[in-house]
Amino acid sequence: MNQRCDATTPVTAVVANTPRLRIVKRVEGDLGTYEFRFALTGLAVSSETITVANGVAVSGATITGTSGQAVTITEYAPPGWPRRPVSASCTTPSVVGVIGTLNGNVLTIPANRMVPGSELVCTFVNNPAFALNGRVFNDNGVGGGVANDGVINGAEKGLANVVVQVGGCGAPPLDSVVTDGNGRYSLNVPYAWAGALCLEKRGLVGFMPAGVSVGGVQLRTDRTTVIDSKTYGYSRLNPPNRVTFTWDGRRMASMEATNSWMIGLPRVLVDRWLPDAADATETCFKGDKGWAQVLSAYLCATSPEHLRHISSPVERGFAVEHVMSMLSFAFAQNGFEKMAGDAESRVSPRDRELHVRMRRWIADNFSNPDVSAQSLATDFNISTRYVHKVFANVQRGVTFWGVVQDARLKNAARLLRTPLYRHGSIEDVALRCGFVDTAYFSLVFRKRFGCTPRAFALKTEDETPKD
Repeated sequence: MNQRCDATTPVTAVVANTPRLRIVKRVEGDLGTYEFRFALTGLAVSSETITVANGVAVSGATITGTSGQAVTITEYAPPGWPRRPVSASCTTPSVVGVIGTLNGNVLTIPANRMVPGSELVCTFVNNPAFALNGRVFNDNGVGGGVANDGVINGAEKGLANVVVQVGGCGAPPLDSVVTDGNGRYSLNVPYAWAGALCLEKRGLVGFMPAGVSVGGVQLRTDRTTVIDSKTYGYSRLNPPNRVTFTWDGRRMASMEATNSWMIGLPRVLVDRWLPDAADATETCFKGDKGWAQVLSAYLCATSPEHLRHISSPVERGFAVEHVMSMLSFAFAQNGFEKMAGDAESRVSPRDRELHVRMRRWIADNFSNPDVSAQSLATDFNISTRYVHKVFANVQRGVTFWGVVQDARLKNAARLLRTPLYRHGSIEDVALRCGFVDTAYFSLVFRKRFGCTPRAFALKTEDETPKD
């Protein structure tokens, strides 16, 4: 200072002030630990990750920008959170008011705000209450699940590529998404929204709307349902696939939508209409053609609640006969009639009736570890060889032992999804289902369901919707 500058004066580097920016992450309404990611443009780095815990605001690193170059900050929230933050803006001591424009999950800072020496603090605020999460699944009761109960259990699977949308009832949707590979979806609800909202599903071909549950409670079509102080209405057909509720800004339980029916039919009637029904198990029909379309329309127009309250045996019988008649026509249109005719030439009515009785016997005795073809033959006063012959002729490719094994594994899956056995002894489950060797039980269970009995039980617990 006040020194003459000549050849002996040391060189001093002069660095122009550059704008700098820091992201602050704050969450409301949740005390968990969550990781938020940010994609950046116009800054010295292209990304930033901030982890928040216990609802405490966390500040990221200071990042250098470029004078006169605009900046964008794109936030990516963790699964189950709204894709858009409740708010996002920047402040700096040299400017009065907030800086930046939020559009969806992208905050843009204009170039004229990136000036030398500016220290920008950009705060993103998220609240999980403004996300509507759920899952669309096939409520068919497979893997020991309960069909048509509106709750994911057993090995029931989610349905991908289903359009789910939310908005004011009768108005254009506020948000619309497509379910992922597991049938899950997450919709955004405007944080300032007040009033009625409607959740709807679109684009499901070949499935019938079976029901909706919220937090594990199934909604009714004949009356509203109150869950956690919220009132829900459900319309299955008119309008189709619609849930109505009033938005109050509070976090909601998971909403699960089911899209199939499992209908139990008396064996006597099934045997009368379809004598060789065992040959047609797991047959899929296209619900938009022929008699399958007629049957689908009839079932879609049928209220499950009404069916449950039919007490007259005559009315019940009429409804079942009506379903079976259309089902038999659908089978005939899809080539089953020829199959049944071929079977007719090989299987006598006596053997067919005997096969039905033997399957009932297995259903009543599979839990006995000593069950065998010999014990069945003794009870029916026939030879063991004849037992195997009947199964070979009537249920082509399925043996007596295969039917026993199937019954045991299905019952084991049912037990493992119950709270009583979910954390209990696997050996106890095996014994109750007729397996004396726990290692063998685990082996065949894994082959059937793709995981060990313990993993199946824990998976069932994880997929149970909770508030």
